[in-house]
Amino acid sequence: MGWNGFETFADKRLDLARRLKLRMLHLDLQVALHTLRFSLRQFLVCLWAILSWSVSLTTACSSVCTCTAVIIDCAGKQLQSLPVIRSDSKAAVVNISYNNLAYLKNGDVKLPVHSVLDLSGNKISFVPVDFFGAETFSRLGVLNFTHNSLTDLGFNLPQSLKVLKLSYNNLRCFSVSILQDLTQLKTLYVDFNNLATVTAGENNTKKKSTLTEECPFPPLQNIQEVSFQGNKLATLDPSVIRCFQNAQYLSLADNNLETIPPKTFSTFRHLKFLDLSRNHLRFLLAGVFTRLTSLKFLSLSGNRLETVPAGLPMMEWLDLSYNAITTVTDQQKGDLYPQEIFLLGSNPLHCDCQLLWLKELFDTREYLLKYVTIDKNKFVPVCASPSHIRGDTWDVLGDESFGCKDAALQETSDTKDEEVSVVRLDDLSIRVQEVGPNYVMLEWDSLNLLTSSTNPADMVERNKVFISFHPFGKKLEKVSVSVHLVTGSYRLKALHPGTAYVICMSLTDPSSRNPHAKIQRDDCVEIVTKSNDVVGVFLKEHYVQVALVVLICLLLLVKCCCQTPRPAVQKEKSS
Repeated sequence: MGWNGFETFADKRLDLARRLKLRMLHLDLQVALHTLRFSLRQFLVCLWAILSWSVSLTTACSSVCTCTAVIIDCAGKQLQSLPVIRSDSKAAVVNISYNNLAYLKNGDVKLPVHSVLDLSGNKISFVPVDFFGAETFSRLGVLNFTHNSLTDLGFNLPQSLKVLKLSYNNLRCFSVSILQDLTQLKTLYVDFNNLATVTAGENNTKKKSTLTEECPFPPLQNIQEVSFQGNKLATLDPSVIRCFQNAQYLSLADNNLETIPPKTFSTFRHLKFLDLSRNHLRFLLAGVFTRLTSLKFLSLSGNRLETVPAGLPMMEWLDLSYNAITTVTDQQKGDLYPQEIFLLGSNPLHCDCQLLWLKELFDTREYLLKYVTIDKNKFVPVCASPSHIRGDTWDVLGDESFGCKDAALQETSDTKDEEVSVVRLDDLSIRVQEVGPNYVMLEWDSLNLLTSSTNPADMVERNKVFISFHPFGKKLEKVSVSVHLVTGSYRLKALHPGTAYVICMSLTDPSSRNPHAKIQRDDCVEIVTKSNDVVGVFLKEHYVQVALVVLICLLLLVKCCCQTPRPAVQKEKSS
């Protein structure tokens, strides 16, 4: 085969390749068209279903309401009666709030309400007994009756309710017996009514003088939030309150409570938030709140308390502002030291030497104003007396203003003939020298000790100093060690990394203090141990150097990429 024959063979091969490519392209186009027709058919079917559903929804909805698949909204339409809506509607929420409904009657609601019925903002004063007993409300979860004119709850409630809102009505009496079948109830709001009493029910009205301490029916197991704020309650019946003993939030604020029975909250194991603010409380028995082991927030603000309640549990927030407290004795250190935040502002405090320990404790917590949103009038105490420092706030008042040095000298002169050890810690100052992940190095100055006792045991005892420490807010985990005074320093070990600690120094053992030894004050500091995250700590301390190294590496990488030679262009093959 010569050169011409070779060219003819090559041309035939090229023509065959072109035909194969065209055939493959044709097949690809056929597959694409078939897929497009199938997708278009699916789209048209879906569109037809949506249009059909919209038409059926429109026919099921009243002309005055706006309806979607989820909600039937008839709010603010000036309705004087419930709208007529077809019973085949599947809406989960029915909103008929802020209309002019004055009463309800049986058969008004024609549709099954699956989740929420909002009747708030009307003028409803009457509801038939069996209005909510129909099959229509068998799955109702939320019932909102706020801002109406209800005077009593003489109607049955759906057993499926999880949220019941009855705030801003004219209720004058509330019986917890209406809740005994609501086993799924989680939230109950009866705020801002005219409630004078909360009773256990009609069957318990004969027990007026001898109140039982147990709920007349099994306590609500799923209850989480309960609020009776803004009523006229003057007393609390423990048997009624214990029906909500599984709650985590309880508000009795803005009432007329004058006292709390001793065992009212003894069964509230899960309560985290308790608001008793703005009542008429003057005195609380010791141990009223002791068993609230889960309590995080306690507000007693705006009452008439003259002393700090004894036996308080450890909490994150304690509000005692706006009361009538004049002094807090050092015997109540155990009630205030464990509290992470305590508010004593706007009390008529008498700022004398007896309050110096509290002033020093406040100084260690003053930094919280920078990190936590707190009303300064609640947080910063103000002296009401003596007259020369009246109106001065503790954040600008010095310790010397409390007159402790003169009081200590006077006490020494009065007891110089008695065999009593007088310990003065005027020069005691504990300082933090170094903090590590599991240790802290402490140091202190020399001590100025005065004693009138010649007992050798006292001479040995006064050469010791006791260092106690515990995690912040966990005073029950306190540990105490004794150290010789003249060492001037000590290393606390076996601490947890990244944990806040309160460290105090005393001249007597905190676990067994001598009742004859009068302690002027303890010296305390708060520290946070370093984290074990070595990389994180290094980056935090040397972030500038690390940023420079990273920047230099990026520049070198860019330079190397730019200088990389391009691949040589391949030469064309000769024919």
